Amino acid sequence: MEPYFMLERFRNDRRKLLEFILSAGLIKGPLGDPPDLSGVDLDTVSADYVLDCVKSGGAFVPKDATSRHNSGLNLPIMISAPSGNSFFLLSRPDLLGSPPQRVAPLVGAKTTNDLFSCSTSSVGIGVKVPIPESKTSNLAPTTIPSELTKDVKFSLGLPSFRTGLSDDDMRETAYEVLLASVVHSGGHKPCFEEKKKERKSKFLKGLRSRRDGSHFQLDDTRSDLMDTIRGQLEISEAMDAWTKKGLLNFCLRSMPNRADVPQISLELLGSLSRSDFPTERFYTQWQRRQVDMLEELLVDPTNSVASEQQMLSYLLSNIRNLEEWANLSHEVRTDTLDWIGKFISRMSSMPEKFGVSDVAYYWTGSYYFTVKLYEKLLCSVFDILEDGQIVEEAEEILGVLRMTWSMLGINQMMHDTLYGWALFQQVHLFL
Repeated sequence: MEPYFMLERFRNDRRKLLEFILSAGLIKGPLGDPPDLSGVDLDTVSADYVLDCVKSGGAFVPKDATSRHNSGLNLPIMISAPSGNSFFLLSRPDLLGSPPQRVAPLVGAKTTNDLFSCSTSSVGIGVKVPIPESKTSNLAPTTIPSELTKDVKFSLGLPSFRTGLSDDDMRETAYEVLLASVVHSGGHKPCFEEKKKERKSKFLKGLRSRRDGSHFQLDDTRSDLMDTIRGQLEISEAMDAWTKKGLLNFCLRSMPNRADVPQISLELLGSLSRSDFPTERFYTQWQRRQVDMLEELLVDPTNSVASEQQMLSYLLSNIRNLEEWANLSHEVRTDTLDWIGKFISRMSSMPEKFGVSDVAYYWTGSYYFTVKLYEKLLCSVFDILEDGQIVEEAEEILGVLRMTWSMLGINQMMHDTLYGWALFQQVHLFL
């Protein structure tokens, strides 16, 4: 498997293990109570620090855990084993060549630093680049490593997110967009009945939901397919439940002709509260992700002087501050979301950019967001348990993904291009 994808999988497993340890009651806070994990990014928590707290019974201090993680970033990764300690090099020793042949200078002896006296044989295998005749004609030829493209992760070269949205953020948002698209297309009907669904996909038997009761439900065929997509995108049952609850009003009330991601985020922010989430940390991460989505799509950094942009940034900062947002009255929170909703409507009615018709203004302005989000949706076609394999339900999944086209501004040409790119990335894993 590609080292990059292996690293992402290891990071995901590490995050889940830390969540389990911290939620199992094995660690206490400075006052002896369970540690407050709200606002704590587990990717910046030192695993060694957590394990030391478990062994010694010491108090867990998030600041110390983060400090220890940061201090170890410049050190090589170590693995302790009975046979000894192993470490991973950050460099490529095979490209560095053989060690110097000259004798090491004596301690305390004066040495002259002649930067150009080394022969090219001590540099290693490379491609010699001739240097034109000049006053520095006695310089050694410059060498360039011959292995430049090995283990390279191909990229479309899209701009990075200003708000620092992660792959997990995009994956979870992609699932929210897919659910909302199914709702908006009329493929959903509210149903409050007790029912158990059959399992059709063999590789996702352990990932299917077996819960009974009142819930957001589709017809049998589409519900089974959505469960498959949920498992492929690694969406938990808890997130699936609160997302469906948040979109229930979006389904029942009259919907606009065109829905988009900002409207979905705004709908979820207005429909869900802290009580809908299992822990404070889940709610914190979820709310910050929704605000980051709105900021990424609506805030124009080139137009920061405009009064509406200033007001939008101010309101989003209020929502991001959980303590301040919780202390506001219900009327103020409602007015805040209403103002943002009207701003979204005005943005939707603005003329398109780049000559692209029938597409919302901010989709053409933030095209890279659309592309990256649709790439995450296309990942549901590839089996998460067998690298490079396409699931049996691929055609049906692509049919469901088509429902997101009007919401994301995707057309047939863009779909074919991005799907071909996704297939190329899968094939590249085995080259």
